[in-house]
Amino acid sequence: VTEKETTIYALINKIDPPWVECPYIYGQTRDEIRKWLYKLEEDFPGFHKKVINKYLRILNKLKISYKKTNRINLKPCKYCGYPTSREMCRACEIKLILLGHK
Repeated sequence: VTEKETTIYALINKIDPPWVECPYIYGQTRDEIRKWLYKLEEDFPGFHKKVINKYLRILNKLKISYKKTNRINLKPCKYCGYPTSREMCRACEIKLILLGHK
């Protein structure tokens, strides 16, 4: 459903959407990107929907791929308590080397 379709639906059903845009959007990178996306939608109807559908397909593949990966078991570093896959985290190891304790 496009923004235009949502607006038309709201008008037909007498739903008062907030017509106020974010006051910080103008002159920012976000505003330029928004204008560019609107222009692409104008030149290529359905562009937004195609991009979103492609994103969702990629996201689903990533989720499936992520489930298949081996996860690292993290445990607290015995010196500082920060998460690490080893007994001592790399930061503490470097610190001990620099202090001459190893």
